[in-house]
Amino acid sequence: MQAILKQTHEGKSDRRRKGHLVLKLVAGLVCAAVALTWFWTTTAVEVFEAPALRFSDAFATVLVLMLLAFGCGTAFRLGRDRDDA
Repeated sequence: MQAILKQTHEGKSDRRRKGHLVLKLVAGLVCAAVALTWFWTTTAVEVFEAPALRFSDAFATVLVLMLLAFGCGTAFRLGRDRDDA
């Protein structure tokens, strides 16, 4: 009985940990998009007279950059684990 209760408790902890990770990633994505929008508005629009950036454009840009970084990290990890010998 103790083993079953322990497994149930560990499963909840694991789901909670994954939920916190997803929440942190989404919060980081939104914060980075807000920062990019603010930076673009204060720098590129005022100094270089570039067109304004919408939040949705900044969000998509940050999302693509995060996915690209994740993909590169995964590719390097897969290449490192390969045995050539």
